[in-house]
Amino acid sequence: MKEFECPPYGFFSRTTKWTNDTKRINPCLRISKYNSLGKRSWHRDAQYTAVDLRSNYTLLIYLNKCSSQTIFKSVNQEQIQQGKLEKVLFNGKTAEEELQALEDYKIQSQNICVTPQKGMAIIFDQRLLHCATPCQTDKWILRTDLVCSPTSPMNTFCFVW
Repeated sequence: MKEFECPPYGFFSRTTKWTNDTKRINPCLRISKYNSLGKRSWHRDAQYTAVDLRSNYTLLIYLNKCSSQTIFKSVNQEQIQQGKLEKVLFNGKTAEEELQALEDYKIQSQNICVTPQKGMAIIFDQRLLHCATPCQTDKWILRTDLVCSPTSPMNTFCFVW
């Protein structure tokens, strides 16, 4: 499997060099229940942040079998590398506004669907937009984060008003 770097995002992330070893797990495990009426709209997972730690991947474990699917929006990697998406993604838009911008700018994307099986685990970049389709039964998941640390102290400052 080819390794790739996925640095954290958020405040001061671009001015900080991050280790490329995501070997720690956030000790805060969250168990969530989605009822049969529940549908999760398009979103990104929130990032875990602590002093000198940030998450960059989500670890999701399905605790039961469910008819619901998790759908990930995958964008053409060449377009990301060419910088074509900066005005579309990650610049303060809501998920719905980003999806509309993908259409408006004719950005190539595809949906990747994952059908949960009991005990199945997936790890994904927290910058990925994703949603869940409604399920006919309750869906239980366990979620946590993979975290990394900076190679040197973070370049941060604070504002006082």
